Amino acid sequence: MQSYCQSEPMPKAVQVRSRGTVERYAGALERLRTAGDYVVVFRGVLRAVAMSCPDGCGEVVTVNLDPRSGPAWRRYDADSRLSLYPSVWRDTGCRAHFIVCRDRIHWCGEYLSSTTPIDAKLTGAVLLILDRRRPLHFEKIADAIGAIPWEVLWSCRDLVRAGLANEGKPGVFWRDGR
Repeated sequence: MQSYCQSEPMPKAVQVRSRGTVERYAGALERLRTAGDYVVVFRGVLRAVAMSCPDGCGEVVTVNLDPRSGPAWRRYDADSRLSLYPSVWRDTGCRAHFIVCRDRIHWCGEYLSSTTPIDAKLTGAVLLILDRRRPLHFEKIADAIGAIPWEVLWSCRDLVRAGLANEGKPGVFWRDGR
C-alpha cells in the first residue's frame, strides 16, 4: 500500500466514486483525491482498482483484478456501479475491512443486512436454486444466477429471517424442510 501527499486525515467514506480508467498504475494515483475515490487500471485486461482508502487514512488500497498476478478479486459493474468480491481487508495501516457493493461501502463489523435494496426477483431466483437436500454456498448461487455475491448473501439471510431457508456454516444455505 502506498501513501500519497495529504496534510490531514479525510472523513470516512460511505460510497466509492469512479475517477476513470487508466493504463498505468501511476496514472491512477494522480486521480485519487478523497476517501473512496477509485480508478480502474485496464491494459488489455482488467489489472487492478486503485482506491483511496475509504477509512480516510490517506493510504492507497490496490485491489488486484488479474488472476494471473496472484489472488484476485472479482469486479461486478451492475448499473455502472462498482461491486468487488470478496471484501477488502487491510492487514496493515488502518486495518480497514469493508465491502463494496453497487458503489456503497459497507463496513465489516457492523450488522450487514440488505441495506442495499434487494430485488424481489433476485430473492425469488435464490429461493428456486436453494435445495432441501444439498446445502449451497452463496458464491455458488451467485455464479449460477449471474448475481453479485453480496446481494445473494443478503437475500439468503432475508430468507432465513422469513423462515424459508436455513444457514449452517457461515454462508451455506438450504431450503427449509417444512
